Amino acid sequence: MSEESPRSLAPQGARTLSVASRLAERTLAERPGRANSQAQTGRTLVVGRGAYATIGEAVAVAQDGDSVLVRPGTYRESVTVSRAIWLVGDGDRASVVIEYDGAPCLILERSSASVAQLTIRGGGPEGSGAVAIHGGSPSLDGLDLAESTGLVVDGSAAPRIRRCSIHDGRGTGIRALDGSTGTYEDNDIHSFAGLVGICISGSRTAPLIQANRIRDCQLTGILIENGAVGVLEGNDIYGNTGFIGIWITGVRTAPLIRANRIHDCQEASIVVKDGAAGVIEDNDVYGNAKVGISISDAGTAPLIRANRIHDCQAGGIGIGGGAAGVIEDNDIYDNAQIGIGVSGARTAPLIRKNRIHGGQGAGLVVNRGCHGTIEENDIYDNAQIEIFVAGARTAPLIRANRIHDGQGGGIWIGHGAAGVLEDNDIYDNAACGIVVSGARTAPLIRGNRIHDCRGTGIWVDPGVIATITNNQILGNTEGAIHVESGATSAIARNSTD
Repeated sequence: MSEESPRSLAPQGARTLSVASRLAERTLAERPGRANSQAQTGRTLVVGRGAYATIGEAVAVAQDGDSVLVRPGTYRESVTVSRAIWLVGDGDRASVVIEYDGAPCLILERSSASVAQLTIRGGGPEGSGAVAIHGGSPSLDGLDLAESTGLVVDGSAAPRIRRCSIHDGRGTGIRALDGSTGTYEDNDIHSFAGLVGICISGSRTAPLIQANRIRDCQLTGILIENGAVGVLEGNDIYGNTGFIGIWITGVRTAPLIRANRIHDCQEASIVVKDGAAGVIEDNDVYGNAKVGISISDAGTAPLIRANRIHDCQAGGIGIGGGAAGVIEDNDIYDNAQIGIGVSGARTAPLIRKNRIHGGQGAGLVVNRGCHGTIEENDIYDNAQIEIFVAGARTAPLIRANRIHDGQGGGIWIGHGAAGVLEDNDIYDNAACGIVVSGARTAPLIRGNRIHDCRGTGIWVDPGVIATITNNQILGNTEGAIHVESGATSAIARNSTD
């Protein structure tokens, strides 16, 4: 079978070849490391109404730098590419279809090929993909993977995948596995009924996932697991009806999640668990049916920084199960219930410099035996108590916060809780500044400024064993300190009016 050159085809196919040339030149110009002369000097092999009846036939004879131009039609074949060629559909991608069941439609084997403007349907069994990339650094641009088993990238592959539509599949949209890297940008990934939009898995797997739309998946938008890292930046992740926007799980799993919009999920925008870490910063998290961000399990310790977390139905951030981590400089507001909830034995986060406000429940709830440090936060204008601390062995350090304008009061501590409240500014609350309640509740309250509340500065119930010292308690409507009979609190060196 003969090979066709651009010169010999020009009289009958000038428009077709100009399409191929523009696509090839654009792909080439945007990828480093190749000279434009390759696109100009390589041959163009035409499939369908040309010299080649199948894509596989043309690819088999193509050399590095050649272009394979695929004319409209449906090609039922599995194609393997292992050279640096251009594989390009002619015109509208919907008119050029590769379709195959039982194996991947397209296999890129240690290749730096560029593939553009094709529709790919079908593919191999779950996990093998409709497009399989094994090593190399190929570029995929403008593909439509419809009703397929998605795209699988493994080994040391570093692809560039952009402007693709990957949708309505039978499993996972993209699997980045086994130490692969690469860039995935400006793709539309949606409507995966079985599993997730993108799965990033394995030690040293580190892709850049940038400016994609990941939506309407039945389980999870993005799953990051088994020691993977990578960067997720500038994506719009939403409407994942079964569960979660981003799920981060496993020891040494530590991605950077930055500047994304993650919203309108049925469970949570982000879940971090099972010993995972990573950095979650500058995201807009909102509109979830439950919590904005959930952190759980011993050893889990992410940095959650400078996010906006709002309008969630069950609260902003939930931390439990022995998790730790740092929660700092977030704006957490207008959630239907709790701003931040911390719960469970050995749960011990550092929560600092956040703004927690405008919620319909408490600003911050600490209970069920947890510890941790809560410092330098601005907690205000929540519909219930600003900080609620409860439960035996619950013993946080609450230090240097501004706690004000709460509709239910400043701080309530009870049910046997302990901990330290020091150097806080507690003011302008609609009820008491601090209420201490319940048998064996034993906090240390020292060095705080408690003023201008419309109840008592500090109210102490029977059974409390508290130490209240060196506080300034001034200008509260119902007095400075009220101690009920039966409390055995030590009260000394406070400034009162």
